[in-house]
Amino acid sequence: MRIWVNKQKIGGGTDRRWGSISGVSVGHGKITTDVTRANHYEDVLAYWDASGWALPDAAPSAAFNTMITSIGGTLLNKAEFFNFFSTHNQDCSLTNWATAGVAFNPTAENNPTWTQYGGYAGDAVAVRYLRGNFIPSVHGTKIGQDNMCVLVGVGNTVDNEYVLGASNSVIFSQTFLAPIAGGGLYRTAINTGNTSNNVANAIGTAHFGISRGFAANYDRYINLAKSNVILASANLTNLEMYFCCYNRDGVPTQISASPLRYVWLSSYLTEAEMGTVVNAIETCLDSLGTGLIP
Repeated sequence: MRIWVNKQKIGGGTDRRWGSISGVSVGHGKITTDVTRANHYEDVLAYWDASGWALPDAAPSAAFNTMITSIGGTLLNKAEFFNFFSTHNQDCSLTNWATAGVAFNPTAENNPTWTQYGGYAGDAVAVRYLRGNFIPSVHGTKIGQDNMCVLVGVGNTVDNEYVLGASNSVIFSQTFLAPIAGGGLYRTAINTGNTSNNVANAIGTAHFGISRGFAANYDRYINLAKSNVILASANLTNLEMYFCCYNRDGVPTQISASPLRYVWLSSYLTEAEMGTVVNAIETCLDSLGTGLIP
């Protein structure tokens, strides 16, 4: 594989699986990239390779590449993070694909269970979960109080567990997602200080999303089925986003043992844009044997 740094080639030869990678630079021992590149997946591969991690075989690599190209650069550039946990290798699973590993990579706390192509599951007893290393009110450059979308892929959801979020009880600002919260309810909140809206849900394995583009309401999704929630916005939370649970005042709370395939946080996505992202991810997961839509 050929990597160019400040227009100088380092290394030699050509990786026959991936072809050459150009237009990347190295800083602080890591490859940094312009995320507007035409083939963003090559940047992800370059980051993995520079980190010394095993690259995927041809079949999963083709699935990953198709997923990224199907999402497309316009939508990917709306994302603050796209953490695709369902990779071939555990090291590679903790990569923010939206920045090709440059910023806001998640970290695993106390070794949560990871399954190849299946993602991470938390453990409440051992306090195993994932940290997002991203605080919306501090690090967000593409999102706003009335301009944010959260999307997750969850397998085998357990009742009364949360898979993503942060809630500050002092200023009462929260964003969280519980596919099946207590009593079999789909519980969500996005940039709101009010009590989250609940709806009955019996689906344990699916893509779940919330997308706010207006002050007075937001869209709620189960796979591609949309409903609207009348709940006014407050402000962006000033707490770090946690995964496989939610961050309540700095404490991982209601840790989920459900497999978390991926998490996505971006500016507002329309229904059509949500469909593009979900379909691209589902096609990839399905080819890996871990799809979420029957």
